[in-house]
Amino acid sequence: MGIARVSTEGHLLDVNQRFADICRRERHLLMGMNARDITHPDDRPSDLAMIEATFQGQQDRYTLEKRYLCPLGDVVWVQVTAVLVRDTNGTPQHFVSVVEDISERLRMQEALGAVRTAERASKAKTEFLSRMSHELRTPLNAMLGFAQLLRVDPRNPINEAQRQKVEHIEKAGAHLLAMMTDVLDLSRIEAGDLPLSIAAQDI
Repeated sequence: MGIARVSTEGHLLDVNQRFADICRRERHLLMGMNARDITHPDDRPSDLAMIEATFQGQQDRYTLEKRYLCPLGDVVWVQVTAVLVRDTNGTPQHFVSVVEDISERLRMQEALGAVRTAERASKAKTEFLSRMSHELRTPLNAMLGFAQLLRVDPRNPINEAQRQKVEHIEKAGAHLLAMMTDVLDLSRIEAGDLPLSIAAQDI
């Protein structure tokens, strides 16, 4: 844990080596710097609000997550727990801050969130494919059925040229139906509910 003693004006009075390592700065260079100078600009308002509430006696300590600016321009996420030290008269003397580097934890949480988002997207895609496969198979079966009726209807026979055209419709429809069946099987596999049956096979 990084530890820092900070004046009521925000200046770093003393820090341990771990605090310097977290900030990626030399320890002696941190002495006298203002904590606001190494705090990300977007995090300063919430930081100041916590400090002000502590001065006003609404709390004697606070914890928040914020970013420290590093010398090379990158940032490190930290969790800061600060306690206001007062003298016997209740006058604020300085803060003692305990700082933990939480960058890796946040990266893991972000990665876990991305995985969960991908899983939800995959599930939604699978459900969509399954629903669409069922919806498309119904009119396709009707088209194939009527094409077969045209080809075999004895009361309204068709000529050879028409028969060839109807056969094209049947072949194309059968091919499309097979594709839709494959898509439906794939969605079932992804959903983990594809029915399987064990049977002997002639290798």
